[in-house]
Amino acid sequence: MKVPHWLQEALNKRIDELSYKFQESTDIIQLQSRSDLILKQVVESMHPEVYKAFLEWEEQLTSINAMQSEWLYMRGCRTVLNCSLYDFY
Repeated sequence: MKVPHWLQEALNKRIDELSYKFQESTDIIQLQSRSDLILKQVVESMHPEVYKAFLEWEEQLTSINAMQSEWLYMRGCRTVLNCSLYDFY
């Protein structure tokens, strides 16, 4: 089933809203603060060339995780839509 453009846009907007709420949750803020402290310690111990490679790796990992999360969300939405359509027929 191909998702109509208007629905794709609505789902993307919802993903953005949920991502914002996730980032603003108390648990995530606490984990992020701890993670930032650990990262600072790691970065301070790195040689500049290693740090440059690390940043490139981190950027790729972030992109992969974002794409994976969006893909999973969209697959879940499609599954729900397919089940809903099946129930009507």
